[in-house]
Amino acid sequence: MLFCSFEFLFLFLPLTWAGYYLLGRRAGGRAAKVWLTAASFFFYAWWDVSLLLVIGSSMVVNYAMLWLLERDGGKESRLRKSAVAFGVLFNLGLLGYYKYAMFIVNNVMRLTESEFVLQGIILPLGISFFTFQQIGCLVDIYRQRRGKMYPVLDYLLFVTFFPQLIAGPIVSHAEMMPQFDEPGVTKLNGINLASGLHLFAVGLYKKLVFADFLAVWVTNGWGLSAPSFSQAWFTMIVYTFQIYFDFSGYSDMAIGLARMFNIKLPQNFNSPLRSASIQEFWRRWHITLGTFLTYYVYVPLGGNRKGKVRTYINLAIVFLVCGVWHGASWLFVMWGVINSVAVLAQRFWNERGFRMPRVLGWCCTFLLLIPAQICAYYKADWTTAMRMLDGLFSKPEFSMFRISLITHPDSYPLLYVLGAAVLVLCFPNAAGRIDRFRATKFGVAFTAFMLVVSVFHIVRVGPFIYFNF
Repeated sequence: MLFCSFEFLFLFLPLTWAGYYLLGRRAGGRAAKVWLTAASFFFYAWWDVSLLLVIGSSMVVNYAMLWLLERDGGKESRLRKSAVAFGVLFNLGLLGYYKYAMFIVNNVMRLTESEFVLQGIILPLGISFFTFQQIGCLVDIYRQRRGKMYPVLDYLLFVTFFPQLIAGPIVSHAEMMPQFDEPGVTKLNGINLASGLHLFAVGLYKKLVFADFLAVWVTNGWGLSAPSFSQAWFTMIVYTFQIYFDFSGYSDMAIGLARMFNIKLPQNFNSPLRSASIQEFWRRWHITLGTFLTYYVYVPLGGNRKGKVRTYINLAIVFLVCGVWHGASWLFVMWGVINSVAVLAQRFWNERGFRMPRVLGWCCTFLLLIPAQICAYYKADWTTAMRMLDGLFSKPEFSMFRISLITHPDSYPLLYVLGAAVLVLCFPNAAGRIDRFRATKFGVAFTAFMLVVSVFHIVRVGPFIYFNF
């Protein structure tokens, strides 16, 4: 069930929201949590009921490992070590089977010139996100030496909470679970409702009015057999905006929806396309993934505590993991390599005391992102990626006629892209201002405007790009 669908907007969300507060008022917080958990399971099962077996088995095994960590109080007992090791391996194995088995087997078969090809494994929605969250929970409680046994209901709600279940943000149990037991969490809060609805409207508008409109031009551009210089650059610039509006729009909707239930989710985007360096970009883009990789990959590898060479190696490993996490293909491996080389080069540059003006840094960063995004196009293979790369570095020319072969003849592509750029680069970040939003006349009118316009665009809604990752 998509956030930007009629059944979600006019059935699921109103019924879930109303039931949560009505039960909280009449039957107490536990009944409200049961209702919200049941609704989240229903939300996840909407695509395919069989997916409940995957997420259900994942939660059963992880909760069993948490129970073992609580049962054994020894700081470094064999049982605790075995429990956390088994839990992490189980999660990685589950993720590996569904997300990477076909990629690994097909490559092995290709190398051995065998004709067997593994097919038929369907990637469960959100598996990368709920797997990482449960790994973080296991590792954190193990590190605390003394396990904390969460109630079953709280754990189920933590994993399945529908706003962030499918595509994040990746949340920590420590910041999420205590909120379910806070006084007043099931009591209607007008400020949270207004700010949450506003941010949801912003995300919905980003997705339907910008991302899905730009998606048509991106698809047409990637479909060209030999894109010219202007066509390739136009396509990749548009794709950069599309993926930002698509994923940040989803994150805004998720954070806004959670706030409507009095739950605060962490910010996931902080205007990343304003970044003046690749390091700054990764501090602003998919913030919760960066936080997870820092605490559970970079720090355990040694971080920056074991010398410069080891620090560079650790950073390269982190970006390689980041690339593989995004997708099971050699293009995503290359995407991770490109980003790791860029980050290491900038780190080396900074360590030598070199600096550049912010405007020049922004230009260099944006020009680096364009070719790197070729590897991150979810429909690309090596052949189409090389065609697009050839176009980017072909003989420079600018032709509105060639661009018009991608866009509709009655549209104004350059004006639309310029408008998207102004919105991204000049307007305040909505997710960062959610706590300051107030339901003024202008704020209410603007929210209503975005909701109405978005609803009229639902007829052409496309899938969220990060569902493919």
